[in-house]
Amino acid sequence: MPDSLKGFKKEIQKSIIQWFEITKNNNNDRNDPEEADDYYIDPLLLVIEWDDNAIRNRGIQKNNVIAVIQGFNGYQPLQRNITTNVGTNNVTPSESIFVITDTRVSGKRQIAEDIVLLLRQMYFQRGVVSMGRVYEVEATRKGVFDVKEFREVF
Repeated sequence: MPDSLKGFKKEIQKSIIQWFEITKNNNNDRNDPEEADDYYIDPLLLVIEWDDNAIRNRGIQKNNVIAVIQGFNGYQPLQRNITTNVGTNNVTPSESIFVITDTRVSGKRQIAEDIVLLLRQMYFQRGVVSMGRVYEVEATRKGVFDVKEFREVF
């Protein structure tokens, strides 16, 4: 497990690693030996570690916060797959991990910052317990993950 991901809950760590492996395999040109070691993955992940007690105490629905994120162009749900003896099944998209990609009008970093800005404007209250922490995660060369925390979002 990369050191940069150790601050996340085990389930989130596992989902990030799984996303990285699937995306790397889907985007790797197996005919180009120079690209075999290039593990850079284009999309960013926006990761939220929710504080369910704070959400409940503030009377806010998590689904409403997720809907704000889903309203942005460049957002894609992180599909999680479960492999069983019957085959692979898609399960509901993650409530904590969101894939952000470039669009024609905005780059992925700008989209992530715009999402965070809108969440901050809608939900941040100074002196009130935060509903969670928000991170930007980017997979870079050799499987290294750059993690950036956005402060005072909720």
